[in-house]
Amino acid sequence: MDRRWTTITVFLTLLLLSCSKSPTSMKDKPDYLGQDSPPAVPERFAPGTVSIPGTAEYGGHFSPDGKEFIFTRYGSGHRARLYSTRWSKKGWSPPEPLPFMETHRGGESCFTPNGKSLIYVCISDDSDPVEHDLYVAERSGSGWKIPHPLTSTELGERRIAPSISSNLNLYFSGSLGKPGDKDIYISRYIEGEYRIPENLGPNVNSGEYEEHVFISPDERLLLFDSERPGGSRRGDIYASFRGPDGTWRKAFNLGPPVNTEAWDWFPVITPDRKALIFARTGEGEIDIYWCSIESIDSLRTHFRE
Repeated sequence: MDRRWTTITVFLTLLLLSCSKSPTSMKDKPDYLGQDSPPAVPERFAPGTVSIPGTAEYGGHFSPDGKEFIFTRYGSGHRARLYSTRWSKKGWSPPEPLPFMETHRGGESCFTPNGKSLIYVCISDDSDPVEHDLYVAERSGSGWKIPHPLTSTELGERRIAPSISSNLNLYFSGSLGKPGDKDIYISRYIEGEYRIPENLGPNVNSGEYEEHVFISPDERLLLFDSERPGGSRRGDIYASFRGPDGTWRKAFNLGPPVNTEAWDWFPVITPDRKALIFARTGEGEIDIYWCSIESIDSLRTHFRE
């Protein structure tokens, strides 16, 4: 064979081999923890990695850049802690507790819009009853600084499930002046401070528990779970849209395929706005589930805008 053609053949063979190996050995951008596109019907999220038998997982969410996934896990002799898995071009790391969980244990978190801080519910086991307060942990290089209270503003009793908008307004579930109840509140971020919380009103809140809130970055969509009449009464996921006048419209049940006879709760939208992540309690397990926004009729149009 002509030496020139031999050289060309060898070059093309090496090129094809390198191309065939690159997708499996190195990844150019993060995916959904090794999973394909979100399913139309809710399925367990990352089974065997995030959702595992014998433990409870909930409150899962991605960082704004999609390169980190944080969730709460408890069970097998361990109390609730925040776990993290991070993406690199080699893939996703095994989930591990965040380093400050040993001294500032907690769960139910959200990232700030720039992804440089994590707001979460810090749990004080030394108090009676157990205290829940909102803390913030700030990144420091590849690690985290020691967490500290988010604000000195009085946010009421048993603050849980924070969610934050692009302008840093804080939404959460709590009992401000209504001991034993759970409503959804907003604490507006004005001139560098969080202000006294405001109840979102009867179009969102009812006489039953409203918990585990998610606010979209533009503050146009609110998701939460509730035990109110009209659903399974074990816990369903509801949504409310904010109108042009700034008021929240009457909340509505998302219905199937999200809500079932099980307890469906803690909804979060992925940063790419393609998937709903939520928790489901049923058949003796608490796991994280996910599905495509396209499969939820009441949300599909909103996310196409």
